[in-house]
Amino acid sequence: MIKRIAIITGGSSGIGEAIAYTLSENGYKVYATSRNPKKEKENDAFIFLKMDVRDDASVKDAIKKVIEDEGRIDVLINCAGLGLNGPIEETPIEMIKDVFETNFFGIVRTTQSVLPHMREVKTGFIINISSFAGEFGLPLRGYYSASKAAVEMFTEALRMEVKNFNVRVSIVQPGDFATNISANRPTATLTADSAYKDIFDKINDQVNSEMIEAADPSVLGEEILKILNKKSPQVRYRIGPFIQKLSVQVKKIVSKKIFETIIMNHYNIR
Repeated sequence: MIKRIAIITGGSSGIGEAIAYTLSENGYKVYATSRNPKKEKENDAFIFLKMDVRDDASVKDAIKKVIEDEGRIDVLINCAGLGLNGPIEETPIEMIKDVFETNFFGIVRTTQSVLPHMREVKTGFIINISSFAGEFGLPLRGYYSASKAAVEMFTEALRMEVKNFNVRVSIVQPGDFATNISANRPTATLTADSAYKDIFDKINDQVNSEMIEAADPSVLGEEILKILNKKSPQVRYRIGPFIQKLSVQVKKIVSKKIFETIIMNHYNIR
């Protein structure tokens, strides 16, 4: 059988790496992108591909190379992502821009580069990795939430635009999974007399502890494999702890004030 060709951005660690291993073990030829592929561990499961999703030329060159080498791209999974902790007031603009360049504009770049090929061959599947944080603004992670909310609306629109070309598009919202995102997450440096210091420290510790206790990301790889095999995939798939999936439904049925209180209580904001 001819192997399907998949590109996974951010495929050198965490969720992206877990997805890359699962697909490669199930008949896909996987290109896992990384800004510095020479630093990554060698393995026989998939191919590391140099790509910086923040750079137009880097994205175009990488996509072009895969099409030239393989003749096609069947699947694009936009997994490259960057967290950001910090109060709205004190987070530097440059840090905010960097998060949007990775989480949102990175997806725009890869999608715009892959779509001409997928339209021409009239087949393809694009999965954008979002987050439960894209469903509601989280305190001290407001800019991260905003970047993921942008991914949500972008993907909904894209799905309708390319349907006639037989290109399928879905969003996957992962909940908490045990990855190295906490270690790599940019964090705003608060001023010495910051009014947010106490609550910032408490929420930062809480978020990091929740990540440590989270499930293995290999679960996501198995679920995405199932999605790729669906003939009529849904717009959105939520994969994570029951309480996180329930919170999305709760937001739909309770008043905005009550839901805000629930979120604040979760983070012990008084």
